[in-house]
Amino acid sequence: LFAKLGGLTALRHNPTAVHFGQYGAGYGTLGLCLCLGSALVALQAWMTNRQRVTLLLFLVACACSLAGSIALATRGPALATALAGFALVLRARPPRARTVVVMALALAVVGLGAITLRAVRDYSQYEPLGDALGTVTRTSPLRLVSPDLIEFDYLVTLEHVVPHDLNWLNGDSFADVPRFFVPRKLWPGKPKPLDLQLSQAMFGPQTAAGTPFTLPGEAWWNFRFGGALAFLLVLGIAGGLVWRALLERGGPAGELAAAVVMGYSYLLFTRPLGPMLLTTLTAAGAAVAVYLAATVRLRPSALRSIWDRPSTEAST
Repeated sequence: LFAKLGGLTALRHNPTAVHFGQYGAGYGTLGLCLCLGSALVALQAWMTNRQRVTLLLFLVACACSLAGSIALATRGPALATALAGFALVLRARPPRARTVVVMALALAVVGLGAITLRAVRDYSQYEPLGDALGTVTRTSPLRLVSPDLIEFDYLVTLEHVVPHDLNWLNGDSFADVPRFFVPRKLWPGKPKPLDLQLSQAMFGPQTAAGTPFTLPGEAWWNFRFGGALAFLLVLGIAGGLVWRALLERGGPAGELAAAVVMGYSYLLFTRPLGPMLLTTLTAAGAAVAVYLAATVRLRPSALRSIWDRPSTEAST
């Protein structure tokens, strides 16, 4: 995917174009999700066996995940996976003060890195990458953080800047959720995410970046206030039931999936439901696939015995 989006040349001259070129279906980021899932599986294993080789695997997976995040100019999956790792650590044993401090510092470093990555990506739209790096170092830290906290400002923009009314969605964006699982290669006319439609309404059709409106905002746009409140309550109850089922019946693989869903919940809460649900399920599936690849042992002798059975018995 990185090579298809322009590779090192695009990353060096316009990282924003690399990021905004990922409107396929979410499946293109499966490779990055596998790297992130490998880090979680190694972390889960290290907390059990405390072997150096497992810790080394964890560090290598973290390095691959960081490289993949930079290559695709995306920070959300890395931050969500860091939150998932924090959840795994807290579930492994009652946290000691030192564990909480170390994990909090680690999350702070990941968070600051994500904020810096986003700032470099945004500034590179207007100036060369080298100049963008310099601009970031001269920008106030509070200014770097503020773009992640302005969803309410977008509502004010809609009320006072957009010159015409936007129609109520009346459930259309939620009805479209299954369509986001269809690759754009198979359906070239697949609708763009709701946040991109919102950006084009506010800033013009030339806009390439989506404007986060949050899941409560999307629910309100569909069902007004009362309907949005009911929808969010139902969604919260469903999320709690799925969380409990994964932890009680899924074993270590279920624990991994539950941790990933918890980590990605902030993306589900702040972005359109359809694309983020696909991203979350892709990440959870990748983590479980890595776990199975690392733990399932296939015995060639058992496979040969199945192959050598009579056809009727094999069918049975």
